[in-house]
Amino acid sequence: MESDPRRILDCFEVNLMSLKQFHIVFIVMAVLLSAGFAVWAFTRYQPQGGVMMMGGMSAVAAVALMIYGVWFLKKLKGQEN
Repeated sequence: MESDPRRILDCFEVNLMSLKQFHIVFIVMAVLLSAGFAVWAFTRYQPQGGVMMMGGMSAVAAVALMIYGVWFLKKLKGQEN
């Protein structure tokens, strides 16, 4: 007797996240991680270390990810599901 995998998932009522939703969550998490690392790096200033440079690069990445996230949301708004 063969079992259908979709039927097995139906009994658990699994609601999977769409690729668009996952992408938004992933971008938000990346922004939070980059911004959090930048804050940490700026509060741990050491004259000899490259921590400030890494913090600056992380801050730039956080801003770039925010711009991309806004662009992506605007692009989604123009599309129908």
